[in-house]
Amino acid sequence: MKKLFVVLNLLLSVSLLFAQNTLSVKGKVTDAKNEAVPGVSVLVKGTMQGTITDVDGLYSLQTSPQATLVFSFVGMQTQEIPVNNHSTINVQLKEQSFNVEEVVVVGYGTQKVKDLTSSISTIKSEDLVKTPAGQAMQSLQGKVAGLQVVSNGAPGNSPTIRVRGIGSYPGNNNEAPLYVVDGMFFDNIDFLNPADIASISVLKDASAAAIYGVRAANGVVLIETKSGISSQKAEISYDGYYGTQVAQNVLKMANAEQFTTMALESGSAADASFILNAMQRYGRSRINPNVPDVNTDWYKEILRPAQIQNHSFGVAGGSQKTTYSLGT
Repeated sequence: MKKLFVVLNLLLSVSLLFAQNTLSVKGKVTDAKNEAVPGVSVLVKGTMQGTITDVDGLYSLQTSPQATLVFSFVGMQTQEIPVNNHSTINVQLKEQSFNVEEVVVVGYGTQKVKDLTSSISTIKSEDLVKTPAGQAMQSLQGKVAGLQVVSNGAPGNSPTIRVRGIGSYPGNNNEAPLYVVDGMFFDNIDFLNPADIASISVLKDASAAAIYGVRAANGVVLIETKSGISSQKAEISYDGYYGTQVAQNVLKMANAEQFTTMALESGSAADASFILNAMQRYGRSRINPNVPDVNTDWYKEILRPAQIQNHSFGVAGGSQKTTYSLGT
């Protein structure tokens, strides 16, 4: 009986000692907007003991008063907080930012820029809007090495885009590259508003475009459109401009006297006949009888300053479950 009493005293002492060395800690984990963050890992540093927060961001666990709690969650900075005999510990996690400029998406994975050997050029939206243009690809003219943007001169028509020069696939003078807009393939992007583009990447060499197969023979243009931000109220944006277009680098035409001198000194009978026909039709100049009385600058007659304007409206936002971005 005496031995049993001693054993019971020892067990009671151990339980009292264990109760003194443990503390019930609880609290709530929130983000920068004071919203609850579920699924946060709460771990006692140096042990496998821990728990996770519930849908309301609440947690509770038993630990030593001198322990340190480690709070971690994907996309947020890990925090280590000593307990220091506190029974309630509330934590606010901050978002963890990454330098996305150092990573390039290449097909099935990612590579660091310093390890990337493929020829890839990326243009951001702020660089695109600096050049007013009716089509997005016209804004790339002169901004990407190895990319040729040739206007066909017809109002409203798409320019001819050549990556690495003239190609042969698929023939019939169709040299357009493959356009990949948010993962979808297109033959042209006339439907796309330049104001809705977040970035454009041009894959110029074979190693960069190999994932797309034979359709990438003329190069690949990857386009990422703008999207809303999670937990953001709707924002309405307007972007517009109005201006005047004037033809640049126009060839200086020869006047009637210069053209006559060139035609006669060339010794060409056809050119000389043009001069005689012009004299018979328009007469001779009173200043120089050897020159026809006509001096028309056809560039000046055809070209004139043209108006250019563009207006874009956009709505972007999102909730915790979805994001949206609309533009017109």
